[in-house]
Amino acid sequence: MARFFGSLLTRIALLLLAALVVEFVGASAINAWQRRQLISREQISLIVGHLAMAQHLANNSPPQARARIMADLGSPQLQLSWSPTTALPAQPTAELGYTRRAIIAATKQPGPADVRLRPRDRESRSGMMGALRLTDGSFLTFRAQPLYDTAPPRIPLLGLHLALVAAVMLAALISARAILQPLRNLARTADATGGPAGPGFQEEGPLEVRQLAVALSAMQGRLLKALDDHTESLVAVSHDLRTPIQRLRLRAALAPDGEWREAFAADLIDMERFINSVIGYMSRGEIEEPRLVDVAALAMTAADDAADAGSGAAVDYRGPDVLAIETQPLALKRALGNLVENACKHAGVVLIRLEREDDWVVLTVEDDGPGIPAARRDEAFLPFHRLNAGRSGVHAGAGLGLTIVQNIVADMGGRVRLSESSMGGLAAEIRIPAAA
Repeated sequence: MARFFGSLLTRIALLLLAALVVEFVGASAINAWQRRQLISREQISLIVGHLAMAQHLANNSPPQARARIMADLGSPQLQLSWSPTTALPAQPTAELGYTRRAIIAATKQPGPADVRLRPRDRESRSGMMGALRLTDGSFLTFRAQPLYDTAPPRIPLLGLHLALVAAVMLAALISARAILQPLRNLARTADATGGPAGPGFQEEGPLEVRQLAVALSAMQGRLLKALDDHTESLVAVSHDLRTPIQRLRLRAALAPDGEWREAFAADLIDMERFINSVIGYMSRGEIEEPRLVDVAALAMTAADDAADAGSGAAVDYRGPDVLAIETQPLALKRALGNLVENACKHAGVVLIRLEREDDWVVLTVEDDGPGIPAARRDEAFLPFHRLNAGRSGVHAGAGLGLTIVQNIVADMGGRVRLSESSMGGLAAEIRIPAAA
């Protein structure tokens, strides 16, 4: 039984059933109220019969006795009187058409029928009033008590039905949202899979959603394990390659002078950089705890380090002397270092800019190199993807520099953007939150 009522199909069916029941009960209540506001056909027949009898007596009685006779014929529900004239208008109203036709059919007096009716006054709670012309031109007047009424106005009645439909729809949407919330939680968890400290799937909601959560959780475990195994294998191989590379560099240094020795040493350096890039890409590691960091000092240090590295590029810093925020210093230093190193490989002038924009800190590395065409800038972030022109060439690496920067900045809650530099080269912008 619990399995049956815990299924998604059952919950949706119960939701629809509850909505229909509420709509039916509400509509029935409105209709019952509406019926209480109407004169029933039986009540109209009684009124018409009473009026027909009173008309007959009034037509056959002397005028001086008509007032007394009508008073004697009246009842608590229908008050009768006689008057030579009436204040009711002669033109018929659109309401009480059935009642007017019934009175005309029952009285059957000669000549044009003159029946004047006024519906109930809802503000004063007075009943329906009417006047019936007699054969001598005088009037038999009557008043029905408030228990007799006319149909309620259409606009309020339509408003009641629309309000009922809106209330039922709102309640159904709230209930449906509660039923579907576990599915949205699964979608968010699945989207976060593979990221740092990704959440696990929660077994909640209807039976089908819980079964899906179990299956996704098992699949998530298999995928993460395969990814960890792949990462560990690649990192282990890269580490193991460092030892023979170091031996080859030592042998190249001890070899006799010659052009081949310099070329051989340069190739070994490129191989070592490639391995370092692969290890950096595959080993994102744990999330670094944010702490108070002077980003200006970090940027100036990056400029000094690049200038001391002997790349041949002129590196300059422009920005405030102090800009302290809560962030991850090692991660930011690594991302900025990758951008500066990449710019120094392809340009003669490199500029590091730092500025504060509302809740963001913006670090921009500009150069006067060949740049990257706008149509291919998205390709630059693809892992192991090296552009065939522009900023590739003799300095081409593993194709992971910008990918690593993008991963680091994304983990910090920021974003990276490439654009054209004011010096004609490439501008790489890092935008990170000013507060962790």
